Amino acid sequence: MSLEKKVSIGMFAALAGTACTEDTRTLGGVTITEAVTDSEGKAYFTETESGEEVEVRLVIKDTDFPVSDAAVLYFDNADFKAFLLNHDAFSPQLQIAEHNSGHVYSLTPAVVPTPHNSHQKENSKSGAEKYLSWAEANWEHTGCLNQENMLTLMKPGAFLMKKLNLVETLGFSEDKFDEGVQYIEDNLPESAVADVYVFIPYQHGFSASTTTITALDIKLSGGCSYGNPSAPPGNDYGSGSTGSGGNNNNDDDCSGMLFCDEFTGTSLNTSKWNIVNDSGIDVSGGWLSLPNASSIAAQNQFDSSCKDKQVDLRSASYVGSVFLGKMGLSANKDTGILACGGEDAIVNIAGAENGLSLYKSGGLLSLLVSGEVTSVPCLEDISYVQLTAGLNDKVEIDYVKVKCR
Repeated sequence: MSLEKKVSIGMFAALAGTACTEDTRTLGGVTITEAVTDSEGKAYFTETESGEEVEVRLVIKDTDFPVSDAAVLYFDNADFKAFLLNHDAFSPQLQIAEHNSGHVYSLTPAVVPTPHNSHQKENSKSGAEKYLSWAEANWEHTGCLNQENMLTLMKPGAFLMKKLNLVETLGFSEDKFDEGVQYIEDNLPESAVADVYVFIPYQHGFSASTTTITALDIKLSGGCSYGNPSAPPGNDYGSGSTGSGGNNNNDDDCSGMLFCDEFTGTSLNTSKWNIVNDSGIDVSGGWLSLPNASSIAAQNQFDSSCKDKQVDLRSASYVGSVFLGKMGLSANKDTGILACGGEDAIVNIAGAENGLSLYKSGGLLSLLVSGEVTSVPCLEDISYVQLTAGLNDKVEIDYVKVKCR
């Protein structure tokens, strides 16, 4: 969609919108309130500590045209004031201030990073650092990711990033996805790792705000927090979410696993999986269906769990692609390619409907199907699992299990 068309949509919405709704929750000592901008592009909140009215006004960048029907999520704490701004025609924004008064923000379809490096009310360094500390204590910790994992799992939304002593925010829409990914890739060295925390508004009861906020606490020389500190040695549960690891799964077949999903129920378990691309993902009858380039990635990171690992799954018909970090299997109905680094081998996957195993052991990545083993030299380690369907394929998976070998 062109910039001109998006601006037209924003102007039309400004003329058409009249409603202003409000909803409130609390999380970790922070009052979170959602409202929708009115025909003047304004949303109103009440500051918890003082009881004073807080006004937020949204306009189209480089104009004074108001933006109505935008969702504003207000995070109210004595140490910071933050606003998640969400409208379909513009890139989302996360604005952080140290205190309240009038707030006027400009929306644009472009990806616009905002550094928080001053003592001014808006873009406050102190406010942003305290907001990040609150996020780390109260949001869902989805694991420790390296640069490749971050770029693989990234999807449109608002981002809060801390690297060295700098905190900045940015947001990008689906139309600007490539620009957002490129910006983060350009600003993260290959050696970077990050503790990742997410806030998904609808999981907290907010319906108008459709943008996920992802906080990345970036380290340039390692030092991530790997999951549940009370977990027994040899198990890395990544996100620490209920159901993510074997000890949290009620199925006997999953006990002792680093990761396990047998796709029970009627929807994808998002405490286990991140959705990379959804073209009609479906779960029913104990099967996961991934059509038309749909892709999911396990939230668990397995780097520190054990040296040699094994990934078991059962697939009906097409296998699609199974990535295990920097290695994996790409296959169709009958044949596939097993690859690691610069080494690869053509494999016969007939019999995958009865199950297959991908495992790393003794410097080799191996595939076991119907009693036949094919191996390629591999110096990498299995670090995560990502399943992807082909462009015109429908991949069906019965179960996925990861264990130490």
